[in-house]
Amino acid sequence: MKPPPNTTPPPQKVCLLRSALYGLKQAPRVYSHDSALLTRQTSSDIVLLLLYVDDMIIVGDDPQAISDLQCYLGRHFEMKDLGTLSYFLGLEISSLSDDYYLSQAKYATDLLSRSGDPTDRRYTTSYCFYLGDALISWRCKKQYVVPRSSTESEYRALADATLELLWLH
Repeated sequence: MKPPPNTTPPPQKVCLLRSALYGLKQAPRVYSHDSALLTRQTSSDIVLLLLYVDDMIIVGDDPQAISDLQCYLGRHFEMKDLGTLSYFLGLEISSLSDDYYLSQAKYATDLLSRSGDPTDRRYTTSYCFYLGDALISWRCKKQYVVPRSSTESEYRALADATLELLWLH
């Protein structure tokens, strides 16, 4: 690691980092709130840039303004255009005509696919409730106790799901 440009650290001294370096395992905790929403609005259009750590969405109602912003940013930063937005930070995005639909079904399914952790032998209670095609309630959480058998853990999960269903009803 090198010191910042135009600095000369004293011999036998080290630099103190004031924030985690991106890519370290501690970085996600430090960067968990590094987000920004930047807007540019004129009398005829609006362009929004949503930035979260190293993920970016650019949207607006003027395709030329969006393209100009992408070109400008591309000259100053390394970027890759991934095309039409379909998934961002756990949200699935789909569109039909002028309507946009947001869903967390994939995120919930990924959480539900995780099972008990072999290091602590606790099982995971997981369920989803749908109203038609809409996910209205879901849970994926470790059980509080270590069961004596997988059957016991399944009964606990069933009891939790039943309580949620009764509450929804």
